[in-house]
Amino acid sequence: MKKHLVLCILCTLCCMAYAQKIKIKTGIEVLKEQNFKCLEGKRVGLITNPTGVDNHMKSTIDILHEAPNVNLVALYGPEHGVRGDVHAGDHVTDIKDASTGLPVYSLYGKTRKATPEMLKDIDVLVYDIQDIGCRSFTYISTMGLAMEAAAENNKGIYRTGSPQSRRRIEDRG
Repeated sequence: MKKHLVLCILCTLCCMAYAQKIKIKTGIEVLKEQNFKCLEGKRVGLITNPTGVDNHMKSTIDILHEAPNVNLVALYGPEHGVRGDVHAGDHVTDIKDASTGLPVYSLYGKTRKATPEMLKDIDVLVYDIQDIGCRSFTYISTMGLAMEAAAENNKGIYRTGSPQSRRRIEDRG
């Protein structure tokens, strides 16, 4: 019995040591590692909310806005807005982002799907929202509508949110 207990404890300690070496990377971490190569030379629109952050909790808005080789030109606000300052169920309005001065187009109000007018100044959309994939949350429908709008307007789209979604969805830009 003691040998079994000691063996279990050793196995647990080994697993814990291995688990501490694993580093999870979100899509924004991968983009940073690749120096944003896939976004170079493109006008970028970002769909995000406060969950769009890197491993140091820095906003994807600020990361892309500060990157010298990224031309971030527009933000798109889902439910709660890009900075999280809109209450649940309240409509998000078109505004200018106070930190960057960029236009923020509402995707949660009378418009749920980006219009051609909202997309005319971009080449590619980046979708960076952590989502649990629950149907009762609006973010998954925001992503689906963004994919439709991108396809209809011949725009590329990247989803960078959760670690399992680091891959490029489509890039036609």
